[in-house]
Amino acid sequence: MNKKNVITDYIKIIIGTLLVAISLICFLVPHRIAPGGVSGIGTVLFHLFGLPVGMTMLVINVPLLIVGTKRLGGKFGIRTIVATVLLSTFTDIIKLPALTDSPILATIYGGLFMGAGLGIVLSGSATTGGTDLFAKLIHDSFPVVSMGIILFIIDFLVVLTAAIVFGPDEAFYAFICIFIVAKMID
Repeated sequence: MNKKNVITDYIKIIIGTLLVAISLICFLVPHRIAPGGVSGIGTVLFHLFGLPVGMTMLVINVPLLIVGTKRLGGKFGIRTIVATVLLSTFTDIIKLPALTDSPILATIYGGLFMGAGLGIVLSGSATTGGTDLFAKLIHDSFPVVSMGIILFIIDFLVVLTAAIVFGPDEAFYAFICIFIVAKMID
């Protein structure tokens, strides 16, 4: 791979993680929409205990990054570590207000931003850690199943847990969000 392709991939990683962070900061976390995965767990823990979403995501991702780097290789692992650290950092340091008061609009915009961001990161030969890293590991073993479907199944379990904490309305919004994310990625 030439230097231009490497630079392009890292630009994709930066743009993609920024879009995912904006989806969390401006749409999902303020409306208690836990979009599955590590960010969903971070959202739940933020609302329960006030833990920073980005730092929580980073702590949960460390074991996944170790396994993922060993299994998927150094180049992919380094890019995923960069993406994971950027996403966690952006999520905690960028201070923006919620951009809508409507939970349904937050769900739609949050899903669109998150799905676009994750798709861009994946096109840069990386993941943001968490369930997309776990999904990538599964997809590499079973390539006939799309990344979007794998993410949807994994995230379903996290959203089910969040439903217990936040309630059925927020759970329904989260399911809509992860469906939108899956479609945007595919």
